[in-house]
Amino acid sequence: MSESGSKESRGKQAATRRQVPGPVAIFNLQLLVAVVFLGVLTALIVVSWRRYGDQLLAGDRFQISPARIQVTALPDWIESDVVAQVLRDGSLDNASLLDLDITIQIAQSFQMHSWVEKVRRVSKHPDGRVLVELDYRRPVAMVEVEGGLLPVDREGVLLPPDDFSATAARRFARIAVGETRPLGQVGTPWGDPRVVGAARIAAAFGESWRELGLYRIEALPTSAANPSQGNPLFELYTRQHVRIRWGHAPDEETRGEALAAEKFARLFEYIQTSGPLDAVDGPAEVDLRDPKEISVVPRTAARRVLRESR
Repeated sequence: MSESGSKESRGKQAATRRQVPGPVAIFNLQLLVAVVFLGVLTALIVVSWRRYGDQLLAGDRFQISPARIQVTALPDWIESDVVAQVLRDGSLDNASLLDLDITIQIAQSFQMHSWVEKVRRVSKHPDGRVLVELDYRRPVAMVEVEGGLLPVDREGVLLPPDDFSATAARRFARIAVGETRPLGQVGTPWGDPRVVGAARIAAAFGESWRELGLYRIEALPTSAANPSQGNPLFELYTRQHVRIRWGHAPDEETRGEALAAEKFARLFEYIQTSGPLDAVDGPAEVDLRDPKEISVVPRTAARRVLRESR
């Protein structure tokens, strides 16, 4: 082959190499195509969502309903349809599971219900269910007010009165503190330290309140209590007016006063060994305040003092 032919062949090979793109150029081209594709796809999604998004959210498939929400099992004392009330009052009837903030909205709505003490967790699941873990308020007493009785929990939070029949109300301790009215609506604190203190005493007894034959918790008038102490004093009564000198509410005891757990244990032991407080030979008064011992005034002694005073 001549020298001129060899040069011509080498020139054609170089030109061919220049026309074939390298790996970097191929990668850049693929990247450009992918970016353009994603841009077009995103634009289509945005346009479609703007046009059909509201219809999708409003569809029954993703709409919140009572059947989709599962809450912690309701205790026996709650007869209300808590889920239905939360959806109604929280304006969740038309809410969608696709809403990014839906679990927050559900948690806030449940927290505002008067029977809910605490929302522990709200979670969405692939099958469309929403699980809501709740702590419920527990009624412990009925506060005597003008016109009837109002239920409260252990912290003196007002509970829905309409959820209690007259028969149900009789199962709870009575609280008598004189003239008092709740400061707010159901689900909010009563706002009277006497009611709060009495409610804590009732909660300390729990289910034993009726078993021990107790009936009412009364707050002593301010003049009878120690005004400088600030915290009210309480007495318990049976239906037959046997008086139990209790003292301060739990966690408010003064130095030299028995704790609530000690008072409860001594009263329980006394009834176990001596019989019901309202028995014919029962006591007229039981004093639980001394941390060392329980003091009992027999009914016969009380009658003798009453006769002598006349």
